[in-house]
Amino acid sequence: MLVSLAALAVCLAMPMGLVYGVYLTTVLWGGAILASAVGWGATVARRLYGADARVGWGLEAALGLAVHVAVGGLLALLSVVSVTTCYVVVTLGVALFVLETWRRAAAEATPPDSDPRKWSPDYPRIAALTVVVVFFGLALLYYLGMAQERPGNGGDDYMAYFVFPKQLLATGTLIDPFSSRRIFAYGGQSYLQALVLAFSTVSRIGLLDNGICVLVLAGLVVGWVRERPRLPLAVVVPALLGFITLRYNQHSAASELSGAVFFLAIFRVLDRPRRAGESVWANALALALLASAACTLRQTYFAAAALIPAFYYCARMVREGDTRRRWAKEAALAALFSLVLLLPWMVLAYRSCGTPLYPLILGNGAKDFVSFEPPITPMEKGRFFVMASLFPGRLPGLLLAFLAGLLVPSRASLALRASLAGTALATIMLFNALASADDVDSTDRYLFPIGLAYFLAVSLVVSGAVADPTTRRGRSVTAMALLVGVLVLQLGLPPKKTLWETPLTRLSMLGRTWDMIAPVVRELATPPRSPLDPADAPYAALQRTVPQHVTLLVLLDQPSRLDFKRNRILLWDQPGNVSPPPHVPINRGPEALAGYLRGQGIRFVAYSSHSNSRWADLLWGPVPPRDGVHSGAAFHQMAQLYLDIAGNLQKLTATRKLLYADNGTYVLDLATPALAPA
Repeated sequence: MLVSLAALAVCLAMPMGLVYGVYLTTVLWGGAILASAVGWGATVARRLYGADARVGWGLEAALGLAVHVAVGGLLALLSVVSVTTCYVVVTLGVALFVLETWRRAAAEATPPDSDPRKWSPDYPRIAALTVVVVFFGLALLYYLGMAQERPGNGGDDYMAYFVFPKQLLATGTLIDPFSSRRIFAYGGQSYLQALVLAFSTVSRIGLLDNGICVLVLAGLVVGWVRERPRLPLAVVVPALLGFITLRYNQHSAASELSGAVFFLAIFRVLDRPRRAGESVWANALALALLASAACTLRQTYFAAAALIPAFYYCARMVREGDTRRRWAKEAALAALFSLVLLLPWMVLAYRSCGTPLYPLILGNGAKDFVSFEPPITPMEKGRFFVMASLFPGRLPGLLLAFLAGLLVPSRASLALRASLAGTALATIMLFNALASADDVDSTDRYLFPIGLAYFLAVSLVVSGAVADPTTRRGRSVTAMALLVGVLVLQLGLPPKKTLWETPLTRLSMLGRTWDMIAPVVRELATPPRSPLDPADAPYAALQRTVPQHVTLLVLLDQPSRLDFKRNRILLWDQPGNVSPPPHVPINRGPEALAGYLRGQGIRFVAYSSHSNSRWADLLWGPVPPRDGVHSGAAFHQMAQLYLDIAGNLQKLTATRKLLYADNGTYVLDLATPALAPA
């Protein structure tokens, strides 16, 4: 409690002009964000479930993060997101955390008639507690490592995902009508990253997914057992071992572990032991908070966030005819509350991208980007399903985990059966949607958060069934054997290779945790130095050639280095895929492109030719076959769009005034013709 209060004070007092200070501030501010989430979530749980609710700090943190996302949607819709509003919201949460901690300390004081001499050691519990403590120690080390300055993904982070949090803090909102990555997500992940960025730097916003969310996931796992006093603490060990041996390597700053947090929290809410006796309104609102927050992180989460509760409520209504109306009412309320909580984000998405529900409503999305050419054949689709199912990615044993879930009796956890059905159907829908692109690597990344949440849930339920003497052991032991097989696959398979055939550095989170010890010590031991990056200088020089406050459309390598307060900056991260109607002209020449942009109110364009050769390589020869490895159809079509627009911009450098030209990077004034040669 005192640490959380001190963190808030330090974040205001510590100078941000030195890298040493930025690291410590990031560590402390991240702790304050976690405490704030627990504070908001504890308040929500108390209001919904009563003063005696003990849902555990992990579920409280997940509920609190969902509250932050809901508040962020309103703030972004009103264009008032800023460092100040982030600090105020986090500070209020920390105040609630302090108040709730004080209340619980008073309520749980040792009774005067208790006799500590009667305590006897419980060695199995001590052993399990040791495992939990060691895991949290490693998770804390992982957290400290993720507070360091870390490089981003050149194709995703520097071009978009590092930009969105900066844009939110600088402009108060998230309007980007030309950005592909903007149309693929409402912005919940970017707002949570903006909370971190308020007192840190963009190269450290990975602390959210890979620091805060790692701790919250562990809290959700341990909290499931603590809700069930009859189960031994050792039940958490398989889930924690599976988590720490994950073959996980973050691809970009987009949502991964944050999605797993909300999906595991959905399972926790559905699986609460006291659920049947609680208020319909309370359960519906808690579920809606978590499901709507998950939907804001990434459009690919929509299916699972809707299907898992839908399967649960349908099963309840089928099995419990006498209470069918109660479950139907709760399902309807959960759907209504979810829509209300999503509404600010949907309105903002419509203002930005012309659609509240992409890809069902395309809006600014190009129609030819939804289905890739040539049309996929049934044989190719079948091959993709097989390749995606057997892909040795982040969760190589997911199929075994599905089988384990089928073996557990449904009475052990109806919520697990709903998670199994919803996750499996969402997986099939994801495979079907991405089969045309033939992108197995991306499919693995999009599936990972949902699959991880299911894996942790099935690990808990299976372990609990084995430990519960009232459950039939035969099927449960077989399910446990399958989970052991999952762990063997995670540790025994050769390194996964990415789309570009580059081996991952370390196979497990445990292995990378040890790798972080030396960098953390080095960060603390290195004398303070200026955080100014020399790579920012060319971008500052480029931007100074454009008048202040005008709109600047950018197709650059690292637009995250620009000053978003000086100009209204619009991203063009995958040109040709997203643009306002009547959509950017393709194969119609440079003048048609210039006329379209001027019609959209864009006079200044910053363009870099550095990526042209890489995209040109993808167009050499025929389109690669759909084999589940090369993503030939997707990248071939993206390259066609990119090179057409980049080629037209290059031609415009000869006919329009150049405000900046250096090393293949240009700033064009589309409204002014080029000066005639002397």
